[in-house]
Amino acid sequence: MHDTAQPGVSVIGTTELFRPDLVRQAVVAFAENRGVEVFKHERGGDLAALIKQRRRKAHLLIADLRGSTVEELRTAVQVLLNHAGPASDELVRQAASRSSSTANRSAVVVADAATVAELVAADTGEELLVRHLRPERWTADALRAWSECPFVSREDRNRLVAATGGWPHWMEAAVADVSVHGATLVQAVERIRAAIGRPANAEAHLHRAGLDAGDLDHLAAWTSYVEEGQGAPLDDVQAAVELSEQETDEWLARLERLGLLDTTDHGFAVEPVTYRAVRAKASIGER
Repeated sequence: MHDTAQPGVSVIGTTELFRPDLVRQAVVAFAENRGVEVFKHERGGDLAALIKQRRRKAHLLIADLRGSTVEELRTAVQVLLNHAGPASDELVRQAASRSSSTANRSAVVVADAATVAELVAADTGEELLVRHLRPERWTADALRAWSECPFVSREDRNRLVAATGGWPHWMEAAVADVSVHGATLVQAVERIRAAIGRPANAEAHLHRAGLDAGDLDHLAAWTSYVEEGQGAPLDDVQAAVELSEQETDEWLARLERLGLLDTTDHGFAVEPVTYRAVRAKASIGER
């Protein structure tokens, strides 16, 4: 959240699995708790008119642009850059200076991860001087900062993340099962794993992950050669998906942007919930 409060424009690429509404709420709450005035914009609204309402004191403008095309996103980001100025921290190459008039202005864009990726690919680096941020899944290490989480030991945290993939909604459900419903840690993990494995939930996961038909075909091919959590080097993934080395590298980068890739000592691995959902879908097709 700290980065979103810095002067300039931040772009957050996300999918439905990261619960973007909560991401937006967290950004707003962080700013308001620091006494920063917040302006909200959604796709279809009049961004130029909203900017004219700005005050002289420090403020943050948050724009929910999910569903935008690449050109719509580019236009909106450029408008926000004109308003808030270029990002001015170590996350952004410094190619432009900030003026005193934009020193107290911040803008945050929440957009679809795939659209943000297209925007980045088309950007030469000279035009859109923004900081790119993305939400992340919970990890065993990150859980140490969740004071209300009853999964305290490293072993318990690892088991929870292995079952849920670290996805926020499943993590919260497992924690609530223990804290609210009185389940043991083992029971909570077993129950959440069973819930994740239900056909409707597995299909919903793949839909909300931002995957297209080509992604699903490649994932089905790759996961047919490896076990859950098993890492594979680039050349093994390439052989499984039958793409060129460059195409494979670009595809893995896409999965990483969608939050679906884990890195292991042996290479790349599909995160566990996506792995199980893909295998379940593939098994239905094989019948």
